[in-house]
Amino acid sequence: MNLKKLLSTFLWVLILVISVPCLAYEGLTVKIGYAQGLELYHQSSILKETLEYLQKKIPNYRFELLPISSVDTQEDIKKEKIDFLIAPSNFFVELSGGIPFTHLASRIFDGTKDPAKTVGSTFVVRAERNDIQSIKDLRGKNCAASLPDSLGGWLAALGEIKEHGFDPDNFFKTKNFTQFQVPDVLNSVLSGSSDVGILSTCILEEAEALGMIEKGSLRVINKKTDDLSPIHCARSTQLYSDMSFVSLQGVPEPLVREVTVALLSMPVFDHSRWSVENDQYSIRKLLRELRLGPYSYLRDNSLTGLAKRYKTEIIAFVGILLFLIFNEFNLRRLVNKRTRQLSDALKAKEEADREAAEERKKFATLEKKRNYCPVGHDYCARGQAANRNSDELLTDFQDVFG
Repeated sequence: MNLKKLLSTFLWVLILVISVPCLAYEGLTVKIGYAQGLELYHQSSILKETLEYLQKKIPNYRFELLPISSVDTQEDIKKEKIDFLIAPSNFFVELSGGIPFTHLASRIFDGTKDPAKTVGSTFVVRAERNDIQSIKDLRGKNCAASLPDSLGGWLAALGEIKEHGFDPDNFFKTKNFTQFQVPDVLNSVLSGSSDVGILSTCILEEAEALGMIEKGSLRVINKKTDDLSPIHCARSTQLYSDMSFVSLQGVPEPLVREVTVALLSMPVFDHSRWSVENDQYSIRKLLRELRLGPYSYLRDNSLTGLAKRYKTEIIAFVGILLFLIFNEFNLRRLVNKRTRQLSDALKAKEEADREAAEERKKFATLEKKRNYCPVGHDYCARGQAANRNSDELLTDFQDVFG
């Protein structure tokens, strides 16, 4: 009986411990950060509608939107204790490895052939600019864009310029970053302050639909003819993943699950919706080709930069070089050892040959004396008799020394 009570108490304590993180969030404010570089129309169509839908589907929490700097991102996230973050996909590629996060959903345009790729850039010029017909004609012109870290408003355009064989860093004469595409970039081109403007996919069509600019007043350069563009918007570049919604480290799993389910069940808004589709590879490839973000070290041609860039190759080369040096010293050590052994053997042989030659010389002298005896000398006879007794010893010695 006592054992059952003990087990029951243990189970209740375990359940309480597990549920504490969830209870801690219950009724509290859930902070959703968003990149300050988002366009005004994005803030109204994505942020506002997403926030309202989450509040409706998960009424136990109070959801709050907070702007996050694209410069001091990590500091802002820690300072504000952000739970979720909405930002362009390239934003998370640049921060990968710095901020632990889990991808929950990406914004896609409904009805496209490749939902994971929906945002690109559009080069626009005034319709009467007959001197500009291709990307080549844009070289050396004045350009207006939103922000230097905007995927559709700048980076995708640079990728297309590089694809055409030009240096994107020195392509335009001047670069005017206006922060917002609508109306700043549009006005800059229409007023003649800039020769070309760079817009994210569908910005031009939305501006014309809202009556912000006269339809046909701007012309698209390098217009793609395929039907991959979202809702058939004009584009000048290839497409990449759009906005992503991620959860940051520390958010309880039940809350993450509820938010994910709500996002994926959210109705279509502005011809778009939240989906699990995502393509980070193409964005990583783009940033690497442009040598930006996590690949900015490719621009560093100092010894430190080159060492970082070719770290693997340098380590492999040094390893092979050390192996060859070690192998060379080892071979020389073995050769020297064998040489000493051979030299010692030759010296020993020479010494043995010398001793043998001296012994043969002594016995030859002895043999000569034994055979020489003048007539009538008795000591010779006695010597010859004694020498005969040593014949056997002499024979054995000659067998040994040849």
